[in-house]
Amino acid sequence: MYSFRRTWGVFFKTQPWIAGAALLVLLSYFSWNVNKKEAYIIFVFLAEMFAFLLALLAGFKTKKKSIIPTDRGANMLSIEGFFKSLLFTIPIIGFWTISMSQLPRGDDTIHILSAFVLGMLMINGVFAFASLVFPSYIVSFYLANVYDKKQTITSEGFRYLALYFYALNGEVQIILSRFPFLIQRIMGVLFLLVIIACYSFLLLLVGNG
Repeated sequence: MYSFRRTWGVFFKTQPWIAGAALLVLLSYFSWNVNKKEAYIIFVFLAEMFAFLLALLAGFKTKKKSIIPTDRGANMLSIEGFFKSLLFTIPIIGFWTISMSQLPRGDDTIHILSAFVLGMLMINGVFAFASLVFPSYIVSFYLANVYDKKQTITSEGFRYLALYFYALNGEVQIILSRFPFLIQRIMGVLFLLVIIACYSFLLLLVGNG
């Protein structure tokens, strides 16, 4: 059986991620390499193509259920929790983004908004690679941080750090967890290659090129 409702649900769920990353890079337009602007189109195209393929796959109903909590999403994010998390997210994500902005770019640095996206892609790529070996542990690690019911400063900090550093990979692996081993690995490898390609084209656009 096939569920078009699930297909469209997954596809539309991916769009804020892609639109957000594309917008952040676009806002750093004046720092792009003038002769590499086509890299932006390829960057968005690759992301959209994988999102479309993932959504098509997600529509197939399988006997195996994905690894998700029964109360997934319930009271997960809140304004209060976000402000609590800033004690962790500002210094850690800030340091990581500034570090990414120092990647080779002649005598200049990479725009901070593009560096933010590069940093997210790099860490998600590491987790995507690890997911090829032990996907269940990676998903469990992701769920334990993002869907932690505690609302302490520490738990909120880890929640929002997880959303930045490996939510992209985590959500993809949750969808793939319903499928047989071979399909999981093929899609996992494709996902990793797309991340590497998107990272490379983005670096071509905003780095030394």
